[in-house]
Amino acid sequence: MIFIKIALNLGHGCGKDVGARNEEFLINKIGPMIQGHLQNLGHQVILTRPSGNLTVNQSLKARTDKANSNNCDIFISLHCNAFDSKAHGSEIFSYDGKDKLGASKILKEFSEIGFTNRGVKNGSHLADLKNSKMTALLIEFCFGDNTEDKARMEANLDKMARIVVSNIVGTDIRVKAKKTCGFCLDNVHSDTSDNNINGVILSGWCEARRFTLFINGHNYGIRECSVSRPDVAKHLGRTDTDKFGYELGIVSDALSSGHNHVVLEWYDSKVEWKTDWIK
Repeated sequence: MIFIKIALNLGHGCGKDVGARNEEFLINKIGPMIQGHLQNLGHQVILTRPSGNLTVNQSLKARTDKANSNNCDIFISLHCNAFDSKAHGSEIFSYDGKDKLGASKILKEFSEIGFTNRGVKNGSHLADLKNSKMTALLIEFCFGDNTEDKARMEANLDKMARIVVSNIVGTDIRVKAKKTCGFCLDNVHSDTSDNNINGVILSGWCEARRFTLFINGHNYGIRECSVSRPDVAKHLGRTDTDKFGYELGIVSDALSSGHNHVVLEWYDSKVEWKTDWIK
């Protein structure tokens, strides 16, 4: 497999750069899913959404500057349209309007879910595309102000995320490879450090080094353990103790008082991924 560096831009969500109706809500849901699938395949993801009270122009510039300074291979910008509550469908923009990174196939597969295919369009006027130095796509998943479009996207978030990833990197993402990670919490305490005010630390051990964290049904992205625990691997019945068993430390402000449902998901490293992506 060829591993690449991908700039992933979650549209808007910064200062005066605000999205259309329901846009940030939908993009904040599907963005971490796309990020997680890419990282689980071994690709490096550079998130480009800036923070701070920026103007629209400052926000747009910061995104492409980060992608360019990190020498990313491709740039994928995630958005949702809005118009008159009646317009509907999906469309993708490339700089010259040509089909790149599987854009037309993404739209075809979206249409099989029920979205109208609005085609691949010229986006030479869009800052994300004209200012990025690498091959780039701007994906408009749906019209967030259209009730049916919004509901359809919410019902198919992970499926749409997999469609995007499997086409831009040319890799089939095999759902059957995903497993629930074995883990054990031996300490839960508040963290009042400067960087994690009111956060909660979950510490213990974990079966896999890299996993996707879900708390109470919400995806909180990829987390990674760095300290090996051979004793844990033995406890799990693993003979390859150098590959399984890690120290677990999760800092999160997402936990509520009382019962919380925490799930760690990972991908079996023994699966042989299929790829035909060529840079």
